[in-house]
Amino acid sequence: MAILSDDPVIYDGSPGNPSGITAFGIFDDEASFQSDAPRAAEYVSRRLGYPVVDVELVDKILYTCFEEAVMTYGSQVNQFQAREHMLTLQGMSTINSITQKNIIGSPLPQIIKLSAQYGTEAQSGGNVSVKKGFISASVGTQSYDLKSLWADPYENGKAIEIRRIYHYMPSAVARYYDPFATTGLGLTNLMSEFGFDGYSPPVTFVMMPAYEDLLRIQAIEVNDVIRKSQYNFEVSNNVVRFSPIFKHNATVWFDYMVVDDKQSTGSAYNPSSNIVSDYSNIPYS
Repeated sequence: MAILSDDPVIYDGSPGNPSGITAFGIFDDEASFQSDAPRAAEYVSRRLGYPVVDVELVDKILYTCFEEAVMTYGSQVNQFQAREHMLTLQGMSTINSITQKNIIGSPLPQIIKLSAQYGTEAQSGGNVSVKKGFISASVGTQSYDLKSLWADPYENGKAIEIRRIYHYMPSAVARYYDPFATTGLGLTNLMSEFGFDGYSPPVTFVMMPAYEDLLRIQAIEVNDVIRKSQYNFEVSNNVVRFSPIFKHNATVWFDYMVVDDKQSTGSAYNPSSNIVSDYSNIPYS
C-alpha cells in the first residue's frame, strides 16, 4: 500500500516497505524489521476484521504501533538486565553499548560499600569516624547534658550519637594478683623458690590449671555484682545519668559519632564523566 496520505482510507491488504515512514525510524535499516512489519500490519488488520470489515487505517499507523511494541519489549528486557546487574554496572564506561552482551562481573565492591554502613551500626568498622569525648564528673552530680558539655562547644551544635561510655567496674583481673585482696593466691614466695619471680603471671600455670584462674576471676565479679553498688549508666536524649553517684571528681571518656557524618557517607558518580551512575545512562540500545 503505497499511499502515504494522512487522509482516512480503507486498508487494502497491501502493506508497503516500512523504511522511512515510521515515527522514529529506529529499526528502519534492520532487515528483520522490514520483513516483519508488513506481517504485523497484516496480522493486526485481520484481527480487526479485514477483509470482511473495512479497516480505516494506513500502513504507517500500523508500523508506528509495531515500532512502539518493539521498543516497549526492548525496554522491558533492558530494565530487567539493568535491575539484575545494577551494582555490577555502576562505575563502568558508558561509551560502548552492552546490548545483547553477557555481563561478567561481581557486585561485591558495591556491596562492600553498602555494608560499610552496617559495620558502622554494628561497631565493627564502617565509614564514619568514631570520636572521643570526656565528661568531667564532679562529686554528687549524677546527670550530665552532653549537648551543652560537648556537642555545642566542640561540634558546633551538631547532634551527636553516643556509642560507648567507659564507665565500668574495675577489672577483676586487676585484683587477682593484688597481695592485699586476700584472694588466697599466695604464690609469690613459691614462685621465687622456683626461680620464676622475674616472670609475668602467666607462668602460674606451672602450679595450677588455667580454669582455676577463671574461677577466681568469676568469683570476684560475682562478689561485685551482689555485694557492691554496680557501675551503671543510661543515656536519654544525650543526657547521661551515672550510678553510683560520684564520691570524687573523675574524668569519664565516651565514644560518639556526629549524626551528620552518618547521613552523608554515600558516594556520588558524576554522569558527565562517561560512567554509569543509574538506570538513565546504562549503555543499552
